[in-house]
Amino acid sequence: MKITVIILGVLGALCMGMLAGKWISDYNDNKKEVAQMVELTKSLGKLGGSKATAELDSALAHLERLHTASFVMLAAAFLSLASVLFIGKLGKATAAILLASAIIPAIMAPQSLLAGFLLIIAGGLALRVKPPQAALGGHAARVAA
Repeated sequence: MKITVIILGVLGALCMGMLAGKWISDYNDNKKEVAQMVELTKSLGKLGGSKATAELDSALAHLERLHTASFVMLAAAFLSLASVLFIGKLGKATAAILLASAIIPAIMAPQSLLAGFLLIIAGGLALRVKPPQAALGGHAARVAA
């Protein structure tokens, strides 16, 4: 079970990091167009185009949410990668970290579940991983006594 969690966790972290990197690079490549949209929104607001302004404001807010979520996704990818490598020592904390690494970015941008679903599966399986003492069946406790 640990091997499955490690494989899914690493793949999920890599997918999450690559999607975040793609979103960041797309945003940086299109900064000029975003600035033009902001100027267009301001000029339409002065002319009284409330419906067009509302739609552009909504699109800009969505774009900024994706940009912010991409940084959260990047941090979550590094955190989940580190936690999955220490699954034997962290135990159930790894499951919580993997689940949080997928759910928190999904709250900000549901599109992040395209990459985060692997982390959710890995987190669910990590809940079933036995801690080291339980895996030995109490033999370590008898030997220590």
